[in-house]
Amino acid sequence: MSNSDCGVAKHQAPTKEMPGELSVAIVSRCAWTLHNFRKSLIDRLSNAGARVVALGSELDGFGVRLNAAGVDFQHIPVPLRGLDPMGDLRLFAWLFRLMRRERPAVVHLFTIKPVIYGTLAAAAAGVPRRVCTITGLGHAFTDGGWAMRHNA
Repeated sequence: MSNSDCGVAKHQAPTKEMPGELSVAIVSRCAWTLHNFRKSLIDRLSNAGARVVALGSELDGFGVRLNAAGVDFQHIPVPLRGLDPMGDLRLFAWLFRLMRRERPAVVHLFTIKPVIYGTLAAAAAGVPRRVCTITGLGHAFTDGGWAMRHNA
């Protein structure tokens, strides 16, 4: 697996592909997870001189909190549960447009739908470094999920 395909990317000096300051997109399913679990990462990157944009759905007021704290938070339409092919396609297209506009040198994706569709969108948009992190088991493995019902 190469550094650009969801592996751990080492920090590199700016190049022709990554001019000037380091720009990073942090993508999660919602503003709540960005605020509660990734805010310290966003702050550390910003304090180190990186330009950071945080992307997630805004359903609960945490995007407003992130913006009030000086974070460049932008809403993305993440289908939060279940299969929704049109919603997933909309998420991919939205992320692709954002990646083309923002041109981050690194995109760090959290939670399953942003990891799947964000990695594809970032690759299609030419983002040179893509880092993926999936935590937890997800709904399939919680009480009542298909994996638990079928003894997976």
